[in-house]
Amino acid sequence: MQRAYEVFGSADINANWVRKPEDMNLNELMDIMETKINGTGLQNVHHQYIAKHISVLTKGLRVFAQKYDANYSNYNDNHFLGLAWEGLDDTEYYKNNVKNSIVDYFGRNEIADNAFRNLRPIIISDSQVSCSIPMVIE
Repeated sequence: MQRAYEVFGSADINANWVRKPEDMNLNELMDIMETKINGTGLQNVHHQYIAKHISVLTKGLRVFAQKYDANYSNYNDNHFLGLAWEGLDDTEYYKNNVKNSIVDYFGRNEIADNAFRNLRPIIISDSQVSCSIPMVIE
């Protein structure tokens, strides 16, 4: 805790940290300090976390489409996975663990990065969900 205040200063911590060092356990504080020292911004930390837990986002997209998209049956799990990776494909997790892995692409093996990039436009253009109309999600 003292080291955090020495490295970043009270002004920065009080102005920019959501939780103060004294409110964190040792592992949380070490993670935050490592992130700050490496110059990694909070947005990148969030994206890395989401990338590591992509299945939650994928499931949410699938459930949403099943409820609101008349074309739901046109999609397979990789459509939702490809859509979930939109905006997260520049994370270190994606680059190191997903990008060059092999996935099933309509019955044939394909490099994940290629498959997901090809699947995104399909689900986006085929979807019957209009994002311009406000929806209430229960």
